[in-house]
Amino acid sequence: MSESKQIEKEAIESLIHLNLCGQIVVSFEKALEASFVQLAVVHGLGANIFLKVKREKIVGISEEHIDLWKRNYFQISLQFQQKLKVFLEIQELFKQNNIPIVALKGIALAISLYDDEGVRPMGDIDILVPEGKAMEALKLLKNAGAIQAYTPRSVIHEKAHSHVRAVNYNGVLVEIHQRLFALGNRFYVDTNACFDNTKSIMYQMKNILVLNDLYMAYHLICHLAYNVKNEGLRLGWLLDIALLLNKQNNLLDFVQEVLSFKSALRKEILDVIKMASLFLCVEKQKCILKDNDEEQYTHLVEKYVKLRENKVMYKITNVKEIFSVPGWSNKLQLLWYELFPSKEYMCEWNGNRKECLLKLHIKRLLNVRR
Repeated sequence: MSESKQIEKEAIESLIHLNLCGQIVVSFEKALEASFVQLAVVHGLGANIFLKVKREKIVGISEEHIDLWKRNYFQISLQFQQKLKVFLEIQELFKQNNIPIVALKGIALAISLYDDEGVRPMGDIDILVPEGKAMEALKLLKNAGAIQAYTPRSVIHEKAHSHVRAVNYNGVLVEIHQRLFALGNRFYVDTNACFDNTKSIMYQMKNILVLNDLYMAYHLICHLAYNVKNEGLRLGWLLDIALLLNKQNNLLDFVQEVLSFKSALRKEILDVIKMASLFLCVEKQKCILKDNDEEQYTHLVEKYVKLRENKVMYKITNVKEIFSVPGWSNKLQLLWYELFPSKEYMCEWNGNRKECLLKLHIKRLLNVRR
């Protein structure tokens, strides 16, 4: 193995070690390069390491490097407060219009899973509404001043997608989900079942609905399983899953419940669970990993981390997924708009410059821009 590859592997292993669920009982003796410290921030782990270093008295890390993670922690804390304020405004607006919402991903994880909301970075606000209510919810936000972030490929795409078009509301990007996974997605689950499997978290004197541990685990694990081969991996996503696993009194039973959602996809789901289990303490890790699994799944994590770092970000149209959408009319429309998106989409694609629509479609199909 070359020296550069060895360093990359050691950096990933060090990040995992510094974020183990539970107490780190050994000193971190090796000198840390500035690039490693920044890598922790990029992977959403810097703020978490800062708190662990302080709480567990880990030695071997310079104050200069700890300060970078400390700044990251305070930055995330401020961003969380901003996003929480916006989320609570949306929750109240929707409540007044009889639309219940469930917090997904960032906010849900920060308030229900992490000891401190300042350690879990988040980008946009993700919320789930009952299926059939997404467009009504979107209209409410737009009437309240939200600005559309992008144009969907077509109306039928928006109806089939997991979420409707994103909007900017009070400076924050908001995605309204109508289901956890798109219609036709192999990980799809019924939205009504999601609302039947929630729990209420009291936070800052407000009740916030989040998915229960089982549904949250299924969502996070399958979201990663679906995207990781195309988009790569951020280590913080594995830590989210590991913290959920770590909470369980009977870990093996919990894992089996997650796997039972989609027995045909057991291998894909289990691969993500095994990668996440690298963040567990040895005792719990042994419940999931077999004798030779640790090396295999560390290598898999390294592979997907490099995929993300090299910006190999692409999405191949999944025709099989489209043909899993109910109704032949829906299938044919989705296929048509994959090739020839709506006029509004094409105008935005072309920077809103006036041009013949047919010419725009030809340029898009040939992947040519002016």
